[in-house]
Amino acid sequence: MFNNISIIFFITLCFPSMKTDFNNLEYIKNEINAINLRSVNSETFSSPIYSNSSNKPISVKPIFGIRMSQIGFELDSLNVNNTLTWISPGVSIELYKPVINHIFPLIIYGWSNFYKHSMYGISDYSDNYFKLNPNHYIGYSSKSQWDDDFLKNGIDFDENTYGLFIKSNLFEFKIGNYSPRFGPFLSSNLFLSGQYPAFSNVHLKIYFKNIQYHLLCGDLESTILTGDNDSFFEPRTVYYHRFDFYIKKNLRISIFESIISGHNRIDLSYLNPLSFYWSSQHTKADKDNLLMGFDGEYITGNWRFYGAFIMDEWAPTKTFGPNEISEDDTHNHNWFGYQLGITRIITLGDIISSIKFEYAATSPNLYSHDLERNLTQHHNYNIGYWNGGNSENWNLYCNTILSEKATIYFYYSNNSKGVTDYGVDNNINPNLWKKTNYKIGLEYSLIPKKIGFDISYNMVSSDKLYNGKINGFAFNLKYNIDY
Repeated sequence: MFNNISIIFFITLCFPSMKTDFNNLEYIKNEINAINLRSVNSETFSSPIYSNSSNKPISVKPIFGIRMSQIGFELDSLNVNNTLTWISPGVSIELYKPVINHIFPLIIYGWSNFYKHSMYGISDYSDNYFKLNPNHYIGYSSKSQWDDDFLKNGIDFDENTYGLFIKSNLFEFKIGNYSPRFGPFLSSNLFLSGQYPAFSNVHLKIYFKNIQYHLLCGDLESTILTGDNDSFFEPRTVYYHRFDFYIKKNLRISIFESIISGHNRIDLSYLNPLSFYWSSQHTKADKDNLLMGFDGEYITGNWRFYGAFIMDEWAPTKTFGPNEISEDDTHNHNWFGYQLGITRIITLGDIISSIKFEYAATSPNLYSHDLERNLTQHHNYNIGYWNGGNSENWNLYCNTILSEKATIYFYYSNNSKGVTDYGVDNNINPNLWKKTNYKIGLEYSLIPKKIGFDISYNMVSSDKLYNGKINGFAFNLKYNIDY
């Protein structure tokens, strides 16, 4: 019996790869597969994804990407009328070592993906890149050092995702630098959405019967200087634990707690798998930032229904009272966010189409805190929903998979945002700005999982952000790049 278990475990692990770069089309394909099988798939609510793609003990692959956008990738409001070119050479290294025995088989896998990004055609520079486009992010950038008239108008930035992964039939353990993502939504998720630069973290996942447990601890960049003459940032740590309950094959419910702490030390009470963060942070005089919530999904027929809820602060005695700030308090402590989603697949012969609708709303005080060190941010990007608090967000995705190589898609979004801060009026009023986006395109794989291109046409409208409408084509050519 033990021989059979070892063989089965080896077969499932002998072609390893870690997909740390989230890809919209891969998510859609995984979701279609889950609906067809009437079975919840963890690849639609957890990332990065460990998959099977190579049996080599050592693998070194070149990486290259070239992208062009006539709306400047929505880098910022200063460059949306510029045609930008984005070049990304790099290298991918993978190490793989299976350890097979009768009692405790496991896999040891390491990976490192390095990208040297350069973006040209920039006319104005800022420190707020990709704050209006959740599909990309930059941790740190510098002006191009070239003397050429074209190349000097650009920015350079590095990206390195890496880690060590150990997997057995009882647990998974990861330590590395990447952007963890939890939640069933494609547009964004209420906490650890993955739409921010990579950060160093440790992640433990334990398997039980129909239950999975996650414990994650990671270092965030606060961008708060420690002193006038000191270039170091004040420390900020995220703690996160989560239970995934597989009620049925087609029904999952998950609950989570998270802490953002600006202490300059690791708090052991948050690393205990049996601790309740809600109680632990109370014993520390409520100086840390606690968030908790749940998400779930249900698959039936050709449909997938899913939703999520997050609670930043909660005062039960004021839950059904007015949201205005009271005279004897600075806030009402009812800071919530929620999401609703639905997907329908349609099959016509070998052609499969997916229609997906998602909605999200967040209250103005959500993700805020009276101590700046405890904000839910990394490099000034929200690690929760990309649009932060006091927002309403509508998203529609239509994908038609024509073949293994070709997919056509249409995307629509309507995002709006209002003032958000600690202690502001907590009625959702997203009147600060509004942005609509239409996008239609074709994604084609010349060599599946290696070489592909994507061409699209984008129409974006926002009076407050872009002084009207912007539109243009975008083109991506990718080699060994998932995003």
